[in-house]
Amino acid sequence: MIAGYAQNGHCKLAVELFWRLDQEGIHANQVTFISVVDACSGLGDLRQGKGLHARILELGFDSHITVKNTLLNLHGKLGSLEDAEKVFHSREEKNVASWNAMIAAYTRHGHGSKAAQTLELMDFEGTKPDEVTLSGIFDACGDMGDLASGRKLHIRIRGGELEQDVTVANSLINMYSRCWSVVEAELVFHRMTKRDLISWNSLIAANAMHGHPAEALDLFRELSLEGFAADNFTFTSTLFACSHGGFLKESLEVFASMVGDYQAVPSPQHYGCVLDLLGRMGKLGEAEELIGDMPLEPDSVAWMSLLGACSTHSDATKASGLADSLVELQPEKAAHYVVFTNVATKFE
Repeated sequence: MIAGYAQNGHCKLAVELFWRLDQEGIHANQVTFISVVDACSGLGDLRQGKGLHARILELGFDSHITVKNTLLNLHGKLGSLEDAEKVFHSREEKNVASWNAMIAAYTRHGHGSKAAQTLELMDFEGTKPDEVTLSGIFDACGDMGDLASGRKLHIRIRGGELEQDVTVANSLINMYSRCWSVVEAELVFHRMTKRDLISWNSLIAANAMHGHPAEALDLFRELSLEGFAADNFTFTSTLFACSHGGFLKESLEVFASMVGDYQAVPSPQHYGCVLDLLGRMGKLGEAEELIGDMPLEPDSVAWMSLLGACSTHSDATKASGLADSLVELQPEKAAHYVVFTNVATKFE
């Protein structure tokens, strides 16, 4: 019953049932503890998790490596790294899942150097890393901007099966992108024998973020030809690339495709990319019309973007009207009154 609750997302019920049975003297077994600890992870309840950890120690179930790994995941996910380290070092027996959980905990909470050190210790103790290990380390290298270590590990797996694992290759693309080496990210992408949507999104985002808008747009078009359906992340990166590349025609085409071909609902971020470009190109009427057509209430960012464009292009009448709208939208924000005053002063 506890496992059923946990597996179906009823984490609170799983934890409550466990404690009720425990109080009635019905003690859990290994499988039950794994389920209820996972439920605590799902709840994000570290206090309950520590209570369960104490109960596991009392009943001696910490000797089971699967229970130990589940505790590692709990503490690592919820930020209790000291407890995670205690669990990790408490027993000599470790499997690859133990190492992966510790590496993931360090990476998740910004301790990339400790994640890298853990891989070195893993090598020293003779445990072979798998795709989860490598993805975690490449993520850590990306977080630290440690291109040298990332390259070193990449060389180690180059030409092997692990390099062709989609999850590993995607982590490599992200690592190279975050370390400002888009060329190497592209090499990884083009060597992949199998790609998923994350692969395409990662490289589109890499080109968009690092000043290669034409390449990002080409990848967006190629993605469709390869039979992949763009998602919200794809559109965000592509519209960002069009905006920063000054590709107005292409930006409007991508936006229209999003709505017409994919029946996707644009987010404020999607609208913001197009509005920013229209504003910088001096297409103020079109920008205002796009805001008017938004199916959701325009946020202050949209109005501020257009207002900035009006100021840049010296459209006093439109700027004054937009400043009024901005103040009406969020009258509680003092910053908007400053904007209103600045606009009035600029066009005096």
